[in-house]
Amino acid sequence: MTPTFNNRLSSIFLRFAISTGILIFLFLRIDFKNFFHIIKTANLKILLFVFFLNLSVYFLAFLRWMITVKNLKIEIPWRILLESFCGGVFFNLFLPSTIGGDIVRIADLSLRFHKAKEVTASVFLDRLSGYLGLEIMLIFALILGYKLIFDRLIFFIALGFSALLFALLFVLFNNFLYTKLNRFLQRFNNRFFSNLAQIHNYIYYFKYQKIAAFNSILISLFIQVIGVWGGFFTMLSFDKLINIGYFFILVPLIGAITVLPISIGGLGVREATIVYFFSRLNLSPDICLAVSLLGFAFNILISGLGGIYYALTLHFRRIQSH
Repeated sequence: MTPTFNNRLSSIFLRFAISTGILIFLFLRIDFKNFFHIIKTANLKILLFVFFLNLSVYFLAFLRWMITVKNLKIEIPWRILLESFCGGVFFNLFLPSTIGGDIVRIADLSLRFHKAKEVTASVFLDRLSGYLGLEIMLIFALILGYKLIFDRLIFFIALGFSALLFALLFVLFNNFLYTKLNRFLQRFNNRFFSNLAQIHNYIYYFKYQKIAAFNSILISLFIQVIGVWGGFFTMLSFDKLINIGYFFILVPLIGAITVLPISIGGLGVREATIVYFFSRLNLSPDICLAVSLLGFAFNILISGLGGIYYALTLHFRRIQSH
């Protein structure tokens, strides 16, 4: 095995260890008897509604990506985009953070259409618009619900996420920096830097697609709102009625933390943050962990369906190619 492969393998094992370690720590803090009683007594009708809310999130995320692909003038049929999207959703369960599946989307379409730079730009912009929707939701939640904030850590996390996102936007879309960065990259004859400069060109081009950018961010906001209500109704299924304002503050914040590539599929990090923040609302760790794991179970179910669809289309493509 090459050193690079060894490093990647070590990184995956480290993230797996972090996810496992956090979950073990959380499970040691809960009362198993009470935990399973909470799960058994959940309102199934409400949970079914939450499942369809989660399903709608994936539909909207796919629609957002299609808008980006179309406006970058990448000619790929929507059915093939759907196949790749489903594969990415499935592999998100096993790869670092919640963005590991993006690599699968890029690799899948690049191999089939030989448009690696264009596809990479589309996936990056799709993810960026998702972060912008998350950021807008977070800012409004902190402004409108500042009276509900009980922990200074919320402000520090929100400030850190905002600073990183705005710095990234400034570097990517500022005309002066765009020119300087491209000139700097073109000094290198290295193929990697040349490809990076071309990807940056596609990303910068999207700056002038104002309607498409607006629609993408609007869809991202809808996704965030659905996620908030999904958390609210999941908690309600356990007969716990919490001020919806807390969900509008905490759900985007937890989403921002889960983005950090330190675990497998965000597992463990998401559960720890949910337990930490919602337990401050006088909820038991058992309830908090049950809410988080049910949400993860819905993701597994939907991702599994996406994985089955991807596997079937992949098998069909292999038959066709021979």
